[in-house]
Amino acid sequence: MKSARCSLSQLLHSEGLRFNTSYYVNDAVDYYEGLVKCPYSITKLGDEAERIFLCNIFSRCFVKDADHGVPYMTPSEMLRFDMGQAKLLSKKQAEDLPHLRVKRGWILISCSGSAALGSVVQADERHERMIATHDLIRFIPNEKNLKSGVVVAFLKSKYGKATLTHSQYGSCILHINRDHVSAIRIPIFPEQFQKRVHKLIDESLRLREEASRLEGDAQCKLRQYTGLSALSPDDYNYFGARPASREISVFSRRLSAMSELTFQAFNYSERTRKWIEYCKRTCNCVSLRDVLDEREFFSTGSFPRLELDSPKSYLLINQTDIFNLRLSGKKIARRGVKIRNLVQYGEVIIAGVGTLGESETFCRVVFGNEMLTGQLISGEFIRMNTNEKYPSGYLYAWLHSDYGFRLIRSTQAGTKQCRPIQKLLLEMPVPVLERRKMNEIDRLVREAQTKLSTAAELEERAIGAIEAEIESWQGA
Repeated sequence: MKSARCSLSQLLHSEGLRFNTSYYVNDAVDYYEGLVKCPYSITKLGDEAERIFLCNIFSRCFVKDADHGVPYMTPSEMLRFDMGQAKLLSKKQAEDLPHLRVKRGWILISCSGSAALGSVVQADERHERMIATHDLIRFIPNEKNLKSGVVVAFLKSKYGKATLTHSQYGSCILHINRDHVSAIRIPIFPEQFQKRVHKLIDESLRLREEASRLEGDAQCKLRQYTGLSALSPDDYNYFGARPASREISVFSRRLSAMSELTFQAFNYSERTRKWIEYCKRTCNCVSLRDVLDEREFFSTGSFPRLELDSPKSYLLINQTDIFNLRLSGKKIARRGVKIRNLVQYGEVIIAGVGTLGESETFCRVVFGNEMLTGQLISGEFIRMNTNEKYPSGYLYAWLHSDYGFRLIRSTQAGTKQCRPIQKLLLEMPVPVLERRKMNEIDRLVREAQTKLSTAAELEERAIGAIEAEIESWQGA
């Protein structure tokens, strides 16, 4: 708990006569007080932008068919590397909302919410193809005194996060606005320092884009080699709004065809049965059990979760954080955490609990890349390793495809919080290709994941440089 004294004069001269304690007991207060020791000139972010703006609230018309929709990006989705399952806004409506488009290099700031408030992403090629929510502040850098990479690194640093959320307002849903962002004060760092930080951020952005293209290539190769066509919404079950023309799914099953594990109709869907048979007719398939090593599925297990902010603590990563471009989580003490529970390179990891919304992370898959290796993840993940016959990058590509994702979800059980039935999951089909083709897909996946990890490392170096520079004169 933090505490501080506050004089009446501070209350009376605060921005907007603020009476909430978080405004006065905040890391941003320490940052601004330390600016008096700054050896550089000070500027405001409003002077370093060509434009800072918010878009008006609008009613949204979502569609299911990709031919009639444009991917719609929310604040939580903007933080993810994989945005393939974003909701689709009607193309007709999107044509009337060109101001909601973003361009590469713009800085996007989440301005509503709780956990995601003040989150920052620099737009890349993927974001340009989407319609972005009105709940994002668009910051267009002018590079007058500060290079765009420096602004990105500062806003992502602990000082930037504190200053962005310093003037938050609201009760249940918190907000910040463009005036708050414009008023943030930032040093004009030396030219050489700015070039170094900007180069790191620019290279990180480029590697993210390359990683996305390689992931796309892996999926294209998978479809080409298996001969499977893309699934449409009519081919699978989903929860949410649906058109009146959608055929109602009614079917019968013999008792002998049912498992003792479940009587839920969702697990015996006729739609799913049809394209599982299509998969088996189109390509040679084995069960997931045959692809895995002798451990089959395993999890991190349970362990004490004593929060400890220390260099020796573990970062505990949950199902929301693991899909983000930048890893975050809760720091906990190492006591009681077994080393064998840490992620190893090449693991395939499934988000094992959640709800069935189309944009939810439940049943989505992650590859154990360099960024995740040695990290501690929660016990709700389903983890697996392949045997020597099948490369793990290939299995990841299959489970990451539209077929793999729908197959995993077809095994779910539960009401509010759902989980896959693991014995059913072990029986899901996995296409078997020539070793050369599986290795090719595996190589594309691993190369993409390495670039993604390197991009995150470069970004952390840029953020660390900003924080170290500020602390060098704040502590003087």
